[in-house]
Amino acid sequence: MKHKRNNHQKEKRIYSCSQCSKSYADVAILKAHIIRIHSGKKKPFSCEMCDFTSWTNAQLQRHIRSVHTKDHQTIPCPHCPKMVATKTQLRRHLLCHSGLKPYSCRMCPAHYKDSSNLKIHVKNIHFITEEQWKADWKVYGLYKYNDGMSEIGQ
Repeated sequence: MKHKRNNHQKEKRIYSCSQCSKSYADVAILKAHIIRIHSGKKKPFSCEMCDFTSWTNAQLQRHIRSVHTKDHQTIPCPHCPKMVATKTQLRRHLLCHSGLKPYSCRMCPAHYKDSSNLKIHVKNIHFITEEQWKADWKVYGLYKYNDGMSEIGQ
């Protein structure tokens, strides 16, 4: 319910960040946003197997289970031998078989299969900083679903 209120009910977002255009329905989430985005602090939890970092140990453990532990990778790709841990991972993986590139840059005609590649593109080609991306990624990228369009958020 918190997710819906904070992300989908714009009229309930009464707490605004003084440093960017973000607003939230919960003051605790606004405070967390300020720490994560504007304080310059680094994420304290790092994966030992890849470059993933997180703000909480719970997020790190979930990452390790879903990405690095084969026991949790129980969903098979219908097109190849790859196994994934979540439906979201399968949806992302299936893009490599479809040829679709649903992530598009709003500043040029570039399209990508993965949101992380779009993020790299806007940083390297359009010189968008990490701070700018985090403050308002909707300015730079778009994710096109089959049934319409909506902004990305990675």
